[in-house]
Amino acid sequence: MGNLTELYTSIEKNVFRVYVFPRIQQASHWNPYLSNLYKGHLSSSDSSTTFHCESPHPLAPQFILRRALGEKSIVHYHWLEFSDLFGLITLIWKLILLCMYKLCGGNIVWTIHNKRPHRNKYYTLNRLFSLGMASIADTLHVHSEESISLLSRFLSVSKSKFYVIAHPPYTVSLIDKEASRNELQSSWGIRIDNSKPLFLMYGSIAPYKGTIAVADIAVQLDLQLILAGETKKGDEYYINQVNKCIKNHSSVFLKNQFISLKEEQLLMSAADYVIFNFSDLLSSGSVVLAQSYKKRIIIPDSHLIKTTKGTALYTFKSKEELISLLQQITDKGPLTKI
Repeated sequence: MGNLTELYTSIEKNVFRVYVFPRIQQASHWNPYLSNLYKGHLSSSDSSTTFHCESPHPLAPQFILRRALGEKSIVHYHWLEFSDLFGLITLIWKLILLCMYKLCGGNIVWTIHNKRPHRNKYYTLNRLFSLGMASIADTLHVHSEESISLLSRFLSVSKSKFYVIAHPPYTVSLIDKEASRNELQSSWGIRIDNSKPLFLMYGSIAPYKGTIAVADIAVQLDLQLILAGETKKGDEYYINQVNKCIKNHSSVFLKNQFISLKEEQLLMSAADYVIFNFSDLLSSGSVVLAQSYKKRIIIPDSHLIKTTKGTALYTFKSKEELISLLQQITDKGPLTKI
């Protein structure tokens, strides 16, 4: 398990500049992963490292020109997928630029967040792009040792090409549970029954999250559940199905919108358990976030739990096991009296 400085200097001993794609500021609006990973590296004035870290526009070629003029640099690329025609065109152009950078003697690091895109659209083309990127990259950054064997086979590359840096934790601050629940009830107009456990599903609402299955169980068992997160373009049909599932069931509350940091803090502080129903993921920022809040986590018994350590975990292997587990938790009542 290493860190960014060790990774970069192992590739280019006297590296002067690291170019990070996509742009950190824009990406951090919907996912704080990059800003957390590069914390302490973005400003040369307060950085303890010897290299400069920049995050320019990914379609601009200045990083290639600088490398051609002799700059010792590394490109660190995160995520690699498309889901529509515009995304396909821009991805092809980005890969062309990366190949030009490589021809100029540049070094490339690719962070692999998951085996396949969450939405799994255009799987064959996305897989071909992944195979190509794995081939031209000098190092493949993953978040756990357990991912290496699986991805080595999937991408047809040597295990020696991988480098492990753990998913960065989140800086969080818990609020008193009673205060957070009172504020949620006031601001969102929901009713929370303190005599029952409060479950939370947090993050984007999408098919790969298995939101409908959990919502359906919550309706069956009369669970107290909050579903909070926005819906990405193309998944509008899914949120309609979720609404239909929970219609006329007051104990399941849906907040389908972008969740602010303040609202995130309230939700995580108020919840007793955070439920995940992912399918086939290597890593998850939402799980790391729940860990950072020291929440009890309900999660499928899959590859992901091998990297989820130091947290109270409740695992299940099927929908039937999840139903049984949630029923047992509900029968025990709330974690603490409020």
